[in-house]
Amino acid sequence: MAGYFKKRRRNDGPSKNEEKVQRNQRRSASSGTLAERFPTVSRLSVKISFLDNQGHPLEERSLSWGPEDACELTLNCMGRCGVGTFDLSEKVRQAVEATLPETSAAGACAQTLYAGLPDQCGCQLRCVFQLAYAAKPASA
Repeated sequence: MAGYFKKRRRNDGPSKNEEKVQRNQRRSASSGTLAERFPTVSRLSVKISFLDNQGHPLEERSLSWGPEDACELTLNCMGRCGVGTFDLSEKVRQAVEATLPETSAAGACAQTLYAGLPDQCGCQLRCVFQLAYAAKPASA
């Protein structure tokens, strides 16, 4: 005699893979190319250093974008929290407005480690931006 089996509940929403594809499309659409975000910049290079809350190096890397490259200026935290982010776009925008060839930035992750506790991640980010500007056309 067959037992009673409950029918499987159908998931009405998108599958996990479809959600992943949608997230990647939103991320790439929001980032845009370097030329779209900063028309006067021909090259952007960033040297990034992640340090833990005690100052020990976690990771160092260099990124570089040309005018046609997708320019994503949001970095994930490499510290203990694992969910924090660093947004570098405002610092780059300020450097472009001031037409600075080189600038630096630093920040710390303020993500709480556990709900209800005051402890923060404390992962530090230090980066140096090098910007190359497109030559302005000569006035006649």
